[in-house]
Amino acid sequence: MVDSIKRITMTRVNQRLRVGGAGVFQSAAKADKPLDASPARRALDLLGQGTHDWIQGAARVSAARAWDGMRLLSADGLPVVGAARHPRLFVNAAHGPAGWELACGSAKVIADLVSGVMPELPAETLAPRSVSNASSRSRRYTRHNRPGRGRDWHDGCGRRWVSERLAFRSVFPSAAMTAARSPYFTPKDDPLALLTLAELRTLEARAAAALPPHTLMARAGAAAAQCLIDAMKHDAETRAQPVWIAAGPGNNGGDALVMAERLHRAGIGVRVCMPVEVKPDDARWALDSARAAGVPIDDRPPASFDGFGWLVDGLFGIGLSRPLESVFADIAACLRRRARASGRVLALDVPSGLNSDTGAPVNGGEAVRATDTITFIGAKPGHFTSRGRDLTGRLFVATLDVEANASPSVVLSAPALFGAAMPPRDNATNKGTFGSLAVIGGDTGMCGAPLLAARMALYGGAGKVHIAFLGEGFPPYDPPHPELMLHHVDGFALGKMDALAIGCGMGTTDRAKKVLDDVLKLDVPKLLDADALNLVANDDALASAVAARGAQGDPCILTPHPLEAARLLQTDAKAIQSDRITAARQLSARYAAIAVLKGSGTVIASPDGRVAVNPTGNAGLAAGGTGDVLGGLIGALLSQKLPAYETTIAGVYLHGLAAQTLTDDGIGPAGLTAGELAPAVRTLINRRFYAEHARS
Repeated sequence: MVDSIKRITMTRVNQRLRVGGAGVFQSAAKADKPLDASPARRALDLLGQGTHDWIQGAARVSAARAWDGMRLLSADGLPVVGAARHPRLFVNAAHGPAGWELACGSAKVIADLVSGVMPELPAETLAPRSVSNASSRSRRYTRHNRPGRGRDWHDGCGRRWVSERLAFRSVFPSAAMTAARSPYFTPKDDPLALLTLAELRTLEARAAAALPPHTLMARAGAAAAQCLIDAMKHDAETRAQPVWIAAGPGNNGGDALVMAERLHRAGIGVRVCMPVEVKPDDARWALDSARAAGVPIDDRPPASFDGFGWLVDGLFGIGLSRPLESVFADIAACLRRRARASGRVLALDVPSGLNSDTGAPVNGGEAVRATDTITFIGAKPGHFTSRGRDLTGRLFVATLDVEANASPSVVLSAPALFGAAMPPRDNATNKGTFGSLAVIGGDTGMCGAPLLAARMALYGGAGKVHIAFLGEGFPPYDPPHPELMLHHVDGFALGKMDALAIGCGMGTTDRAKKVLDDVLKLDVPKLLDADALNLVANDDALASAVAARGAQGDPCILTPHPLEAARLLQTDAKAIQSDRITAARQLSARYAAIAVLKGSGTVIASPDGRVAVNPTGNAGLAAGGTGDVLGGLIGALLSQKLPAYETTIAGVYLHGLAAQTLTDDGIGPAGLTAGELAPAVRTLINRRFYAEHARS
């Protein structure tokens, strides 16, 4: 339960209900004066009433008691666990937009505080160090559940809880194969800003100018240390083992040194390897602090890492412009082997050697492979596309209290981008309400591709689905799905359709070229895939016709894989993969179309400049026919009259999420077939957009 003045979270322990929450008390100017009893009483009453409203009959509000256990924060002090001088002050106080307020900890910490149990974490992890700036906000970090990821302290369905305790935000694991996952998400989940190097530099410069020296580095190192401490709490095997940290010569190395000092002061064994002494002023400050604290620092890695619980990559961050060399390349190779063999490799900001904008290793070199990455200020595009997903592992974001861009140039796709556009399924509707789609393709001997696309279109909610075959010998009907209407393309009224998907198994004959030319003249929303893209790549007239549609406000949707994209841009697949976001933008600009560059971290680019990277999908989609069913799904949504960009975002997102849910059930990644995706997509759409609880 959340509104502008209260937040309530509950846990059940045996027969007791633990309740925690927050309420605004006084302005900062009066913070040094005793709190009136009435606001405190009011806050307790709000908790009790909220509990009663939420679970009627389950809570005896009259029996509620407050827990006295934390002092107010001051500009020069931290909260102290113990008796408070103000009655009924039972959670950590911090400075917020309305003055002094009680700020929630994590659900478990709040429950402990309210119940009179000493929290597991030291008090210093529960609050900012200073609240003297009246405009500063309480640290508020959100843990995002990956669509289809496992459960911990959130509800497993993608809903988000606010956590003041965590100094970072878990975006979601990028690795394809990890623990059990829930396939559900909420349509209101918001897109995540992905910050480019240029955007990051601007934000860093602005923040550094407004803060005391070394502040950002101190925050980054502290967040990284807390991230590792939290991970170790849930892993008994590593609690007694030291941490090995590789520190590079730049600011990433400085972050690593601050982290090492924090871990050392927390009583955790740590050993730093610094092959080359750090150079920037901030990093020199971090080195002096680490040495003063007694952190052991070597200049060479050990012969074996077997005795270390976690290895930390703090070699290079987003500023690296050349491949890893010499001892740094050797350390990166050791970290890669460790990540694959036994895991527990944490990268700071980005895995060293990874281009944060592109997701490809810098200048064709190698990069560290991490199992976990904590990145600073905001997530980067390179974490989610190309090789970035595999090299990043699970991703956590530490905002460092730096405000991100309101309008980022790249975002991570989320249901909020398309949920509102999903058509209502009212009772007073009919098959015509949800549109007619024609899948055009299937030359002689290639009937399977359009059948796969059309079957997916049925499961994607299209009202009527037709297949217009180019070749002879196509079946009279589809036995598994007699709902499909099968025709020869000659004489079929394509102009009466609500959407067209052309290219699956179409071939590149002169006959196919003529059909595509005719289709491009129709005022019907259309998607081009497979052979239709190859025809456009090799024919200037067809390419001009595609661009002309976009210039008229009717952009085509192009869905190339990297090799097809290379043909469309007259380059090679290696160049496409080296910078997938730029390639998608170039496709969109050249053809005035919505470009869908398929692959790990599919990129969607619109002629109006919008760019999104898709977070869903896994290796199960590396199989024949999965591109055909994606075209059918996007076509189905297009026929239901969703805007073209939202249609594309939704189709790619649901297509990838279906692969994840099937993999959770053991149907993939190995052996997952394209046809198995359709029922999974239908389930996702209905449960998350049309079930009663999804609408409420």
